[in-house]
Amino acid sequence: MRVALVQFDVRDDESAPGRRLRITDLARAQQGADLVVLPELWTSGGFAYSRWAADAEPVDGPTAA
Repeated sequence: MRVALVQFDVRDDESAPGRRLRITDLARAQQGADLVVLPELWTSGGFAYSRWAADAEPVDGPTAA
């Protein structure tokens, strides 16, 4: 099994759709990996607590898709 660990800068000023697009490109670049591991809180913008409610999405939302 090949595992890729992807670390990146989570920018609090970045929109959720923009971040999802950027990280999707990074994950797809890990060709041959069976598992791509991303940092916790990447979907919510790290510690941008004020945006968590606005950026929340259902389990089957755009990030899971």
